[in-house]
Amino acid sequence: MKKVAIYCRISTDEDLQKYSLPAQEKELKEFASRKGWEVTGTYRDTISGSKASRPGLDALRDDLAAGKFDAILCVDQDRLSRLEPIDWELLKRELREAKVSIITPAQVVNFDDEDSELVSDIFNLFARHQRRKIKKAMRRGREEAFRQGKWPGQPPFGYQLKDQKLEPEPSQAEVVQRIFELYARGLGTWEICNRLNTEGVPSPYRKTWKPAGMLRILTNPAYTGTISVHVNGKHVEVHQAHPAIIHEELWARCQEIYQRRSDEYKQYHTTAKRGLLSDVLYCSECGQRLHVKTNTSRGRAYYHYKHRPRQCGQDLPAKCKVSHQLEALDAKVIAAVKAIGSSPEAARQFIYFRNDGKERKKLQARLAGLEKARQSL
Repeated sequence: MKKVAIYCRISTDEDLQKYSLPAQEKELKEFASRKGWEVTGTYRDTISGSKASRPGLDALRDDLAAGKFDAILCVDQDRLSRLEPIDWELLKRELREAKVSIITPAQVVNFDDEDSELVSDIFNLFARHQRRKIKKAMRRGREEAFRQGKWPGQPPFGYQLKDQKLEPEPSQAEVVQRIFELYARGLGTWEICNRLNTEGVPSPYRKTWKPAGMLRILTNPAYTGTISVHVNGKHVEVHQAHPAIIHEELWARCQEIYQRRSDEYKQYHTTAKRGLLSDVLYCSECGQRLHVKTNTSRGRAYYHYKHRPRQCGQDLPAKCKVSHQLEALDAKVIAAVKAIGSSPEAARQFIYFRNDGKERKKLQARLAGLEKARQSL
């Protein structure tokens, strides 16, 4: 009795009921029953056929190598493969070596037969071509939907969907309007969040208001009636796609404030400044890496190498120096490097300097191993 493995696959973008996983499995089991074949297992995927690595296909290939079946049964060859040529050749080699054929209700592909394999190659090329055409058509369809004012996905807070288009949700739209007005008056996101939380105003996710979510609202052009998306490798903007909640003047004022505050934050609070010892400086007492931190005073930024409390806890060893002034420590390192380069004695002291006993022992053990290997040559 022939042993067959059933393979079923749908892509997440396929919405044709006749290609559903249960429908494929039912059709193939009935086909195997009519032929008197034994079904050894069923393998399923819900992923594109162009992917060489799929959970169901990977399991199928493992059982293929174990010799658990004589043939793979699928409704169409493109269910099994729309692979790129190199991946398709690898799969064919596995099938050929295992002497396993691909069977569909319409054909049998035997990889020991050159004509049969040629037909299979043509089917694979055609399936890949069709997939590209479908994807291109879908991208064009999405772009056209955007241009018609159809919203992609869940509506932003303040709106509701009707016929795939955004319409203001009155109670939420009032909250959005108030957020923009408070921000334009000079309040920060923390202040606005605290005010709304104190008043018990529901947030988008029925939790407390937080600055990150507040900023997403304040920088979303959808509130001006604009759809702004990236599709087909280009930026698409559709103005007056739906009713605006925020008028252009208020939007522009808020964006100006946001940009100014963002620039100020980057100037004085960012940790982007890199010191000479960034990523390589560790505390000799607790072993934790030190990071560049910024403090400001009277409009001036000061940089230090500091511990992260979350990493080593608040109770640092007594000998730990919590903060090191960046410029001063960098200057010491530069001076030491210059001394090492100009003085043999300073170089010797550096080589034998005991910074970390464990690291020194590791290096000594490695040197001993290398010496032993050298002697055995």
